[in-house]
Amino acid sequence: MAILRAGREPQARDMHSVNPETPPQTAKRDAALPPKRLVEPVAAATLPIFLFAGLLSLFWIGAGGAYLWGYFGPDGMAHFGLPGFALVAVGAFLPPALFIVFAFAFTRTSSLASTARALAVAS
Repeated sequence: MAILRAGREPQARDMHSVNPETPPQTAKRDAALPPKRLVEPVAAATLPIFLFAGLLSLFWIGAGGAYLWGYFGPDGMAHFGLPGFALVAVGAFLPPALFIVFAFAFTRTSSLASTARALAVAS
């Protein structure tokens, strides 16, 4: 696990395990290369996912508000009462909350997949 945290390859793949038939130039060239990362950074991939989820949420809230405003008008919306406002609030804000939750789940899944790939390479 310390190898995964350090972000470098295991010792079996280090330059110390160079094949004896390998010419010295190749060993020196391989030693000069930076170590490969076993776990890819995921932070760059999360921003577009959350931007999409945020924009979709804003669109949903705006479209729901425009629909209600056009269908009922300002006078009709004033007579909803508490149960009507509760229903409108659930219909307008529950799906955007689910969009954000799905974005979190998707980014978490991609980070777990990269960790699984790193463990498969290490073993």
